[in-house]
Amino acid sequence: MHSLAVPQEKLKIAVIPKSNTAMFWKSLHEGAKLGAISSGDVELLWRAPSKDDDVQEQISLVDQCVNEGVSGIALAPMDKVALAAVVAKPQRKNSSPSI
Repeated sequence: MHSLAVPQEKLKIAVIPKSNTAMFWKSLHEGAKLGAISSGDVELLWRAPSKDDDVQEQISLVDQCVNEGVSGIALAPMDKVALAAVVAKPQRKNSSPSI
């Protein structure tokens, strides 16, 4: 009897840092890329705001990732109060990413 291996979908993990300019976030990006490559079953989506203080853009990035159907989001919120609503929104749905 032969069994057919069904390829598993890669997990889509979005990382949304506070910025893309500081050395800390650049090294975090490199580490995340290496982790995704070594796991083999993770597609990394790095979504950094274009400006270090653009809370509205960070909110939009979270919303976009949820709408894209990512498996999870690693978020470093610029303003935890401002991002609370957008983070809570997918948790009210049945099929939402882990944030």
